[in-house]
Amino acid sequence: MMPRRTRSALRLHPEVLKKNGRKEFVVLPYEEFVAIQEQLEDAEDLVGLRLAVLQDKGGPGLTVDELKARLGLSKERTRRRPVKRAKQLPLRGQRSIRRVRTNKPV
Repeated sequence: MMPRRTRSALRLHPEVLKKNGRKEFVVLPYEEFVAIQEQLEDAEDLVGLRLAVLQDKGGPGLTVDELKARLGLSKERTRRRPVKRAKQLPLRGQRSIRRVRTNKPV
């Protein structure tokens, strides 16, 4: 049986078991089963997120400055640090590349 390709390029290798000549069960390798479970959980999370966004749409909100004021954060504490200079790293087959380290959000 040929592997089935789904929308997200997940390759499945199902084995169909028949009972009285009719397709009754499908057996999958465990890794494929886990991958399907993870994709279903991601889809459920996405549906929940979209529903929450729709429910909050048009509701009261805060600007970043309002949130900082409410949390008691001053502009001095939330200022980002300057980015450090790039380091030169050799890359196989090329002279060098630049690797830039960025600041993590506060």
